[in-house]
Amino acid sequence: MSSGGHSNVGFPSLYESQNQKHYKQSEVEELQKHTGENLKGFLPKDQEAEVNRLRSQDVQRRQAENLKNDPTFAATLHGNKPHKGAIIDKEIQQEEAEQLRKKGDAMTGKSM
Repeated sequence: MSSGGHSNVGFPSLYESQNQKHYKQSEVEELQKHTGENLKGFLPKDQEAEVNRLRSQDVQRRQAENLKNDPTFAATLHGNKPHKGAIIDKEIQQEEAEQLRKKGDAMTGKSM
């Protein structure tokens, strides 16, 4: 007997893509507004894959920005405690940002 390429062994969730999701049309339209890409030109199946791709790009972009701005982000992203040097770097960045903000406030106060 031929099974026709379908298996009843194991759990179906192991073989199905866990990152695929059916999106409401309103979600697709909202993402289209923010990214500026035409998502309505895709077939429904391809449209969901494109939405997933755009969302993963957004997540990667945010992580890259956080890695630039926060030395402790990489460790906390992976569930680890940040290294002492990274914590000190973060404190120094915060102090410098505060000093620059105060300096900027003082400069704008003088020019007025």
